[in-house]
Amino acid sequence: KLDGIILHRTVTKTTSSTISAFKAGRKNKKGKVIYYGTHFIVGKDGVITQTANLNYKTNHCTGWNSKSVGIEVVGMPVDIDGNSTVKDSEIVTWETLTDEQNKSVVCLLKLLLKHYGLSKSNLHCHENEAPKTAGEGKVVLDSITPYL
Repeated sequence: KLDGIILHRTVTKTTSSTISAFKAGRKNKKGKVIYYGTHFIVGKDGVITQTANLNYKTNHCTGWNSKSVGIEVVGMPVDIDGNSTVKDSEIVTWETLTDEQNKSVVCLLKLLLKHYGLSKSNLHCHENEAPKTAGEGKVVLDSITPYL
């Protein structure tokens, strides 16, 4: 049973670099490589790339992996000067979604909400459901909400 759709940001600058990160995985505290990913990536050009079958559980949000669809929207966190940064202590916000991203995310969400019989209340920001950088999903949700 699907309970929600989780909105993410990639912390990369392109769809291809996001796919590379998915393939490489990351090491956990014990040094074991953990593979992660979402079902979709929305590039800055608005192109939607499906990276996993919707029937497949992806590793994208602890506690939600088996009951949600994950959507990554390409974008970097930024510092007080508007420069991209990956240092948590410097992050003040996230890149603004492009017009193309807004259109594509809205179209994808409308399709998924209808297909699964979900409502806007089933849209979740990653940082509200599992530890993550503040504002990551909220920037996406705030940007697309007027169009839903």
